[in-house]
Amino acid sequence: MPHQCDGDAFFRHQLTKRRGVDVDLQVVGVRRHAEVIREESKAVRQLEPKRASAVRHGGLVTNLDRMLAHLRMRLFAPPLVKAGTDAHRAVLTRVYGDSTGQPYSAMSAIMTPSKSHRSPPYLRLGRAIADARVEAGFQRQGDLATALEVSQQSVSRWEAGTHKPRRDQIDALAATIRLSAGDLRRMAGYDATMAAGIVRNLPLDALGSEAFEQFTALLLDRSLAGGWTVHRLGKTGHEQAGGDIVATQRETGRRIGIQCKRTAQFGPRLVESAIKAFPEPMEQKVLALSRVASPQAREVLKDHPGWEIWDQDDLSRRFRTLPDHVQDQIVETYFPGQSLDLLGRSRVGPWQDLETFFRPFSQPGALFTHEWELSGRDLDLDRLMTAVSDTVNRLTVLSAPGGMGKSRLLLEAMRRWRETDPVTGLWFLSTLADLERGDLAALGPGPKIIVVDDAHDRDTLGALFEFASHRPNQTRLVLATRPYARSRLVREASIYGLEPTIVELATLKRKDLLELGRAMLAEQSKPEDWAEQVATIAGQSPLIMAMAVRILSRDEMAPERLRGEEGLRNHVLQRFAQVVTGRLGPPEEASANRHLLDVLALVQPFHPEDRQLLELVQAVHGVPAAETERALIRLIDGGVVLRRGAQHRLMPDVLGDYLVDEACISGDRLSLFAESVLAAAPAPLLRNIVLNLGRLDWRRRDGDTANSALLNAVWRRFASIENAYDDRLDAVRAVSVYQPRQALDLVSDFLRRNIAVDVVPEILRNIAYTGDYLGDAIALLWELALK
Repeated sequence: MPHQCDGDAFFRHQLTKRRGVDVDLQVVGVRRHAEVIREESKAVRQLEPKRASAVRHGGLVTNLDRMLAHLRMRLFAPPLVKAGTDAHRAVLTRVYGDSTGQPYSAMSAIMTPSKSHRSPPYLRLGRAIADARVEAGFQRQGDLATALEVSQQSVSRWEAGTHKPRRDQIDALAATIRLSAGDLRRMAGYDATMAAGIVRNLPLDALGSEAFEQFTALLLDRSLAGGWTVHRLGKTGHEQAGGDIVATQRETGRRIGIQCKRTAQFGPRLVESAIKAFPEPMEQKVLALSRVASPQAREVLKDHPGWEIWDQDDLSRRFRTLPDHVQDQIVETYFPGQSLDLLGRSRVGPWQDLETFFRPFSQPGALFTHEWELSGRDLDLDRLMTAVSDTVNRLTVLSAPGGMGKSRLLLEAMRRWRETDPVTGLWFLSTLADLERGDLAALGPGPKIIVVDDAHDRDTLGALFEFASHRPNQTRLVLATRPYARSRLVREASIYGLEPTIVELATLKRKDLLELGRAMLAEQSKPEDWAEQVATIAGQSPLIMAMAVRILSRDEMAPERLRGEEGLRNHVLQRFAQVVTGRLGPPEEASANRHLLDVLALVQPFHPEDRQLLELVQAVHGVPAAETERALIRLIDGGVVLRRGAQHRLMPDVLGDYLVDEACISGDRLSLFAESVLAAAPAPLLRNIVLNLGRLDWRRRDGDTANSALLNAVWRRFASIENAYDDRLDAVRAVSVYQPRQALDLVSDFLRRNIAVDVVPEILRNIAYTGDYLGDAIALLWELALK
């Protein structure tokens, strides 16, 4: 259990242990001057929190930022600089900056969110320019800069999203890279509003009959207040007794019946026919038309009380009464790419409903799918449902290694949740869009659940945690993560006062894994008695089980392979990679696909348009950039590489884990392949490479990398960093969470040499998140403050 301790004693102990000196004199001196000032100045009394609220050691473990705020307010306030002795004034001025109150940059970096973790202000504009540049034939930024008569640095800043072109540069840029000047102006913020009349009716007539029914059912479901159940009466071709959609109010039994008509002409005679074909009594009956109804058609309804027409105008108007994030979801589902025309905004928000979020993984014939039976998870499902149902609990964290079925369990839990509580909003944070604060406000009032799958891939969720911490927002969060990121996420959430309920996914019992295997084999028309051998190679992973069944069902030698267990698991994963690469093009291109997969697994997440990525594959494997580019397109089109946020990753995650493990480890050291990638990688790609290797080491050693020598060569290279502008510092920051002891040694060396001090607080922050090295991190922060 964390123990209570006096703040002065704790810091004095840590600093004395670290530096071998007693700083009691300094602490007492600072306190004496603080007491004098407190008696003389009311303003200072307001600034100085009472020393009686001693720093709680355990609180520091989970809330380093608040500890630093306490330090800065208690010890480094400008009045202390003015009132102290010359010796104390010299120390405090070095720490605080000067008597004007301007903070020392290192302390400022601690007290404010790191710029490196903020999204650039023009990220979408930068991505659009980068994509269009390559498509327009400008392979390098310098080529575009020459064409526009600007500096290459300007183009680089535009594409990074940190700067935007001047207003007078937009037209030339648009013409050169073949983009709409209006779109560029809007993304740059030059045209904040759109002219009236640009936003038009929904193009419902462009939908097929089936899609029009689905759209109308979704619109009705989203526009009705809670307490209604909406369902379709079969689909096109079924006997529907004249109706297509029925909405039932659960409490009263009141019903709304809708008949959908997608025709070019729908005059009075057809209206009469539709009414006669809908004999079932309902309180409200609606004709939904994909086109604008004629006055004559509406006139017919005067003789038929209880009937209404919702035509294209009416449906579009109902659509625009929905919250922005619901409009975004509907447009992306039924009218993709038309956000600007239909919504008047070029950006689509990050919120998706359950079906939209899981649609890429819901195709039965796909290489990777969640549509397998959930077996042996009843207890885990109950625990997750109980945690989510607790309205006092605002954060639930589902934790398990890759391939254990986190996403599949989420899918089942949220399906059931929606059936039991259709009133509470349920939204998934999309992997295709970055979260902005305005997106949270767009969710509107009322209770809501926000689900973040693969939260370990998110750099920060601070905005989401802050939003959920305010009870009036009525928000509960559900995060699914791998164990290596759980501690970081929990500590970040604690800064905002969120105490999570942890649901650790238990390993499947063998009988449950066998039951799952038999069901999968039966689906593939294979002998169910294979399940014993397949379960052996799957370990406790249902995902490996699914992959094994899929591979063995296509392998003519499967019966012989099942006779021996040794190496069969690797064979399945290797064959999965081979099936992936071999089925996505001619056989002669399979080698290029596999070489690319090895590199992608190590550098992910990545931007497909990054020329440095193609050049890295060429440097390591000798595959020409043009051939690698074609292979990358094949992997994306084949569903093996999926967009996750602003970048792309391999799917499933366990495939990437296997490829990194197989290609990068040779005994207890890095393989020649890994060494060659590290040697050839440009600085922008180095961060992810080192981070993925650090995660690999963390997994192999169950979270204890203190004595690991796997990345010693990498850390030796980092020792040559000489200033705060070295691009390799991004890699140090990222991997310090998984290699805290090594990062601590490097930071100690930085302070000894007095270099890169501006970035030291961010590295120490990541080290402190691990908990084991909190005291050392605090001591180094203090040492930095005294410099």
